[in-house]
Amino acid sequence: MIAYITLGGILGTLARYRLHHAVRHWIDGHLPELRGGLTIGFCGAFTTMSTFSYESIRLLGDGEYRYAGLYMGGSVLGCLAAH
Repeated sequence: MIAYITLGGILGTLARYRLHHAVRHWIDGHLPELRGGLTIGFCGAFTTMSTFSYESIRLLGDGEYRYAGLYMGGSVLGCLAAH
């Protein structure tokens, strides 16, 4: 399991790095706000949402309903409070 997580982390990191540089070269400083939105906003939200979904489904699948509720509720309320 740890090897698969490590491999997934490596592949995700490399994909994010390549996407960042592709977007940076495509924009090339013409629209720095768009670059930040795509690289930080899009990539950050994409990876955060996939982790949130995975952890939630894993907890529910393991029958850890109390922890799943605390995790999901705490994440949503924490995001709303931080906003």
